[in-house]
Amino acid sequence: MASSNSIITITASTHFNITLTSQNFSVWRRHVQSTLIGLDLDNYITGATPTPPKTITEKDTVKPNPDYTIWFRQDQVIFSALLGSCSDEIQPLIASASTAKDAWDRLTSSFASKSRSRIISLKSKLAKNCKGTRSVAEFLNEMRSIADELALVQSPVSEEDLMVHVLTQLGQEYTSIAAALKVRETPVTYSELFDKLVDFERSLKSTEHTTTVIATANATQRQVRQQFRSSDFQNRNVRSQSPASFQRQVRSNRPQSGPSGNRTNQFCNFCNIPGHDTRDCRKLAKFLKENNIFINGHPSNPIANATTSAPGSQMWMMDSGASHHLTSCPATLSSVSEYGGPDEIILGNGTGLSISHIGSTQFPTKTKPLSLPDILCVPNMRTNLISVAKLCRTNQVSVEFFPFHFFVKDLKTGAPLMRGENIHDVYYLNRLTSLPQVNATTSTSPLQWHHRLGHPCFRIFKLLCKDLGLSFKSLSCSTLHCQSCAINKCHKLPFGVNSFVATKPLQLLYSDVWGPVEQSIDGFTYYVVFVDYYSKYVWLYPIKRKSDVSIIFPQFKLLVEKFFQTQIISIFTDNGGEYIGLLPFLQSMGISHYTTPPHTPEQNGIAERRHRHIVETGLTLLHYAGLPLSFWSHAFQTAVYLINRLPTPILQSKSPYQMLHNASPKYTKLKTFGCLCYPWLKPYATSKLQPHSQPCIFLGYSTSRSAYKCLDSQTNRLYHSRHVIFVEDIFPSKGTSSKPYRLPTTDDFFSISHATPHLHKSPQKKLKPTHAPPLQVSPQNPTNSNHATSHVDSSTSTVNHSLDSITPNPISNTPTTLPDSSASSTLPPTLPPESSPLPPRNRKPNTKYYNSHFVNSTTAHPIPSSLVPNTYLQASKDPLWRKAMDDEYNALLRNQTWELVVPTSKKPIGCKWLFRIKRRPDGSIDKYKARLVAKGFLQKYGKDYFDTFSPVTKPVTIRTVFAIALSKGWSLRQLDIDNAFLHGHLQEEVYMTQPPGYINQQFPNHVCKLRRSLYGLKQAPRVWYMALTSFLLDFGFTKTHADASLFIYNRNGTKCYFLVYVDDILLSSNNTGFMNDFVKSLASKFSLKDLGYPSHFLGVELIPTTHGLFLTQHKHIEDLLTMHHMDGAKPVNTPLCSSQALTLDDGTPKVDPTPYRKLVGSLQYLAFTRPDISFAVNKLSQFMHQPTQTHWQALKRLLRYLKGTIYHGLFLNKKSPLDLTAFSDSDWGGVSTAGRSTTAYIIYLGSNIISWKSARQKSVSRSSTEAEYKALANAAAELAWVENLLKELGLPVSNSPKLYCDNTGATYLCANPVYHSRMKHVALDYHFVREKVAAGTLKVHHINSTDQLADPLTKPLSRAPFLRLRSKIGVSDGTSILRGRINTNTPKIIPSN
Repeated sequence: MASSNSIITITASTHFNITLTSQNFSVWRRHVQSTLIGLDLDNYITGATPTPPKTITEKDTVKPNPDYTIWFRQDQVIFSALLGSCSDEIQPLIASASTAKDAWDRLTSSFASKSRSRIISLKSKLAKNCKGTRSVAEFLNEMRSIADELALVQSPVSEEDLMVHVLTQLGQEYTSIAAALKVRETPVTYSELFDKLVDFERSLKSTEHTTTVIATANATQRQVRQQFRSSDFQNRNVRSQSPASFQRQVRSNRPQSGPSGNRTNQFCNFCNIPGHDTRDCRKLAKFLKENNIFINGHPSNPIANATTSAPGSQMWMMDSGASHHLTSCPATLSSVSEYGGPDEIILGNGTGLSISHIGSTQFPTKTKPLSLPDILCVPNMRTNLISVAKLCRTNQVSVEFFPFHFFVKDLKTGAPLMRGENIHDVYYLNRLTSLPQVNATTSTSPLQWHHRLGHPCFRIFKLLCKDLGLSFKSLSCSTLHCQSCAINKCHKLPFGVNSFVATKPLQLLYSDVWGPVEQSIDGFTYYVVFVDYYSKYVWLYPIKRKSDVSIIFPQFKLLVEKFFQTQIISIFTDNGGEYIGLLPFLQSMGISHYTTPPHTPEQNGIAERRHRHIVETGLTLLHYAGLPLSFWSHAFQTAVYLINRLPTPILQSKSPYQMLHNASPKYTKLKTFGCLCYPWLKPYATSKLQPHSQPCIFLGYSTSRSAYKCLDSQTNRLYHSRHVIFVEDIFPSKGTSSKPYRLPTTDDFFSISHATPHLHKSPQKKLKPTHAPPLQVSPQNPTNSNHATSHVDSSTSTVNHSLDSITPNPISNTPTTLPDSSASSTLPPTLPPESSPLPPRNRKPNTKYYNSHFVNSTTAHPIPSSLVPNTYLQASKDPLWRKAMDDEYNALLRNQTWELVVPTSKKPIGCKWLFRIKRRPDGSIDKYKARLVAKGFLQKYGKDYFDTFSPVTKPVTIRTVFAIALSKGWSLRQLDIDNAFLHGHLQEEVYMTQPPGYINQQFPNHVCKLRRSLYGLKQAPRVWYMALTSFLLDFGFTKTHADASLFIYNRNGTKCYFLVYVDDILLSSNNTGFMNDFVKSLASKFSLKDLGYPSHFLGVELIPTTHGLFLTQHKHIEDLLTMHHMDGAKPVNTPLCSSQALTLDDGTPKVDPTPYRKLVGSLQYLAFTRPDISFAVNKLSQFMHQPTQTHWQALKRLLRYLKGTIYHGLFLNKKSPLDLTAFSDSDWGGVSTAGRSTTAYIIYLGSNIISWKSARQKSVSRSSTEAEYKALANAAAELAWVENLLKELGLPVSNSPKLYCDNTGATYLCANPVYHSRMKHVALDYHFVREKVAAGTLKVHHINSTDQLADPLTKPLSRAPFLRLRSKIGVSDGTSILRGRINTNTPKIIPSN
């Protein structure tokens, strides 16, 4: 780099004298780099030298850094030079850059982008850059420039490839030399190619001048017109000379060295005989005499050489007898070079003029420029000549002469381009003459008529022109271009015949996703199809999300390629995000991916047409069977099964199955969809006296077994059986069966989770998706004792691994019994679940052996709905999961979690691997996480564990700390402990087996003696809490009595609050320096992540504003609405209906309690920031053991209320006093079934709400006073706890807390003992309120019922009072805050008297 104390001056005109345009970036870039390297300043644009700091500190004094000043000045000098070397259209691109490197990077990204589109564009330009009329030098330089640009974007073109591109685009005249270069054994460098092609071009020009066109200029005389004829004849004679005679002629026109009488050097241009001059030729004289041509003895000099008052240099004479354009001034030409052709110009009188240069020029016109190439520069000429023939041929124009002027017109349109004048009977053309406007106003243009007629189409306009007698020259669609029509009449173009050709299966696949629709009984809302273009065979997979395509396709590819022993070559899809996410996988597998243009689904017509066929057939099956639409997944799978076996005209009346398998399908297995059937269910009987079958509904053909799918309408259990009796004329869902039953409706299956095994029964253990390697096909023994029937629950999804539905050949005459699968001649491989042992006859089959994820999700290739494996064997087959397990195992070893010991008498517990995919917000995969957990359920109390405890702080404590930190102006900080449970040391002796897949080869029989806690152990949370508590106490913190998860540091004026929720930590302190030192000490003990100011804590989003802190859980609400398909529901204004009382037994049908409980549990977590839904959640929680349809509808109404208040939350104000205020209320006898009242209270710290509760009282109250008095007691107890918490936090309450109640009797009872006789039956613990009032530590006041803020937490209110009280509680609309604004009108608590 240059000296740090000097500034090198750089200017664009001096150093960067090449102006950057959009075409020369590579040359300009090299020029600038070379200059800066020479000046040792290239680090300023490469960034190799870091920027010096702006300031430096010397002796505790901060002052400007002189090195930065010098660096900044030099950088700005370079930036100024870069800006000045750019053209006007490029300067705005870097005008806003701050440094020279920034400007350099912007130019590089704009003109040397490495994007795929730019590389394709450059390669296309290189392959389609024909030479045309350009010279070889221009053509080769441009090809080299394109190659340099490709090299700049790191996609270089080899010299051999570049030579091939050049030789194939030279043109027909270069065919010979191109062929010679191509057959050479040794390669040709680009410089050699350049020299050879330039030499060949010169030889072509020399041959052209020699054999075909001789450069001539005729002598023109105004007096004798016959001279033109003689000259024309002479020119024609000269043009027909042979190359040899032309060489003689050239030699004869050179200056003679000997005496002028030497006739041996003379040559006649007329008769081609040497020895005499043309003027003495006898044959010429005879010709002139026979044609009555008389010439003066000494012809006059031509005008081009004799006119002394010739027009200016811009005037050009039109010469119809000249073969070349001539000029005497090389300054008027562009691309001037020395002439390499004949040495002289032959005039009509036989004399010659030397040629010095050759060039070209253009005459500007309004529509297109007139090009004059190959202009010969003759210094002795005094007038510029234009060859009329060459002008017309080069520019496709015609010249029309008139007595006093002439026009140059376009041959296609007939429009005049230029106008010339007749000056002294010679036609001249001025290159500066403006475009002739001869016919501009004489008639109306066709475009004007097009506007008048209202912009009709061209066909109608042409017909009107014919009817109206309007004639326009060269009327066509291209000449009649109307921009308004092009903009407003744009539409799709017709589609041609598909150009793709497939000669074998899997050569080309079409795919598309269909949906969303209402959720099926399996939980699906979409399906994806894959169509083989060769055989038109269809594979269908129901899916729950579009993103599942990225999971299904890799498995589908593996199965079909292995079965057909061929590779998938190409796939054609639309541009959906589910397919764009497959691009990396397709590229890694070498599969070509074709996509449709935007908004053009017609190009994916193969898959679109299959959608129509599948849906129409499936809906027809449902309608005829009388089944509800929620069975669409089964119907569509059956439809695809049948479509693949039906002949089609596009396959010459063959079926897709026949084209794919080269075998005709069997139709004897087919039965009517939805009919009554009786499968053999004896293996599932718990007693030998039970029936051997039950009436079921036929739902199609199993894709993983040679069996039928039969649904038991009573238990909603799906059986797979090969022994079935069918009654095809009875359809139970139509009510024609002997025993009617109620079919499940759409509401019954609303929001059923993936793990829900039954529709109307208590949930079973969560089913695990299984993954197994491909299994060899082996025939089954028909006499085997194992039965051929299996069952699963119809409410769950299934994933199979078979290639196609089984099509066995029947082996018996019984039409209702399926033959054994071993008789099938076209049995494809199937992948059963990983472990499928058959249960004993005297036991009911265990559902875990009949995974509901393997029943009815697909038609051809059932694939697991998730990439997450369940066992080590499944994960070990994937390198990504192997790496995740290696990382986890190495971390455990580094942490010294265990030691290998010899087995003892204590039985070791097992361990297993758990896997999880962590995804980004857009759904893409972020990380594969593997966790080794101990099987803690095998532990026994008193042997390998004793006490258990999990550090979970109370929500009230969290909100209180937030309110105090805001009021005091303290800082907040959030920490996250990595692998928290692994930091604690175990006190008990716990032995564990070695992890699966990581058994020590030297000690395979040893066991792991755990030193540290491990996830899954009963005591793991407590051990972690003890380790953390020990560290905090040693550091100086004290544990509070009010909340065991709250620690306080209070020394020397420094206060710090430490909140722990398992592994999430929240800090608040009045000393930032102390907090930083503490975090460093904590990080040295435990591995942690410092998240800074908390933005999300326990799922609550914290939004700081200038006036306080806004707490919201809108993301959790959005997830709930999306999960339960309520994101499009219509909002309501209240959580519950005030006119309908919810009771336990309301007469409506029961619903599945599992999704109901799951949703209520999620809403209970949401109550962290939403006190307005506390009563609704408490009320709905009372029916979790037996929910009905009415309760489910009420739960959905609560979701609709959250839909309308999704951005509501709690707003904590900074300017709030630290006084305690509470509101207590009760709804006496609100629960009519039990007579127990609902109690509620709300507690405020200043104006900030910190605690609330809505709950049903444990006992029945005999009066409203008693109910209200019990509510006061509960509120007083909570106030006492909050007071104690504030004291431990070092903020004792100066004023006695105020408790407001809207019941007069209860208010008086707190202070007046006269009412004691009426409350004898009330428990004594409720009377502590009166003691606190008497002691002066609590003040109970009466409040009007209209101002009772706790009223919404006791009963459902109508719209007006609910909205009024909601705003007073402290629930605020955060829409403006989320947009960056805040409403400063924070609700104040002002009770009325």
